[in-house]
Amino acid sequence: MDGIALFHRAPAGWDVVGEVPLDSANLPAELARLRGMAERLRPGPALCKIVVPNDQIRYMHIATGWADNGERTAMVEAALDGATPYELDELSYVCAISGETTHVAAVARETLDEAEEFATSHGFAPVSFVAMPEKGDFLGEPFFGETAAARMLLATGERVEPDYLAIAVVGRARVPAAPEDGGETHMAGTTDTAAAPGQA
Repeated sequence: MDGIALFHRAPAGWDVVGEVPLDSANLPAELARLRGMAERLRPGPALCKIVVPNDQIRYMHIATGWADNGERTAMVEAALDGATPYELDELSYVCAISGETTHVAAVARETLDEAEEFATSHGFAPVSFVAMPEKGDFLGEPFFGETAAARMLLATGERVEPDYLAIAVVGRARVPAAPEDGGETHMAGTTDTAAAPGQA
């Protein structure tokens, strides 16, 4: 939790747009600068997915054998019960199945709420929550669902499509220079952004 990074979708993964240390002397101004960079890459609302820091996530590997969905859910929830400081109904969790093993990623719902509030208070438009697991912690990208604001930010009938692969940083984004006063910048193409607390 030493900073916040903004990533931008690229053909082979994700590029770093910029970083802001949490001990910045003027965090709101630095985040506004970061948001401005995102808007120059893609004009319009800074739609993004929030990357929850791994130190806020409980990863587990559970031997579930060839259980059916109901049995697997019961086994996962039994393993999670008491494994975090939170009750089961206070957690959001996702699973990925690999043979007889079920990989689990769980996070407190209040952590998601706080992350969304932080992002929206600084002008970002978060539509979903994900994680960047360390190698071996999970299969693919843990997707914790849409944000509360997603329904207002997305078009009618539009839903967030989870990525199959977790975010992989491949380079740095080439951000157009800020326009001079009175000038305009026009960009073509569409891409996505991801705000990652604790990944700077």
